[in-house]
Amino acid sequence: MKFFYIILLIILSIITSCFSNLPDNISKILKSRCDSCHSYKIYKKIKSNNKEIWEEILHKMIIKGAKLNEAEYEKLLKYFANNEKH
Repeated sequence: MKFFYIILLIILSIITSCFSNLPDNISKILKSRCDSCHSYKIYKKIKSNNKEIWEEILHKMIIKGAKLNEAEYEKLLKYFANNEKH
């Protein structure tokens, strides 16, 4: 039983640390708006800080049903277009 709790703590710490490299406001948007359809980790696969690429990605997600308001859209675009390391 002790082993189970140790494994559980390790898993929880990994899950918590997954969002730790993101600013709180970006993490909150990803958790509430994106993670319901696909893993938030998908953004890590896109190794670009090109604004046009991120505009296209965000527009596609909105077309597919992402419920981003204008402020959330702008925050995500600004963050991903200005940060080489995600």
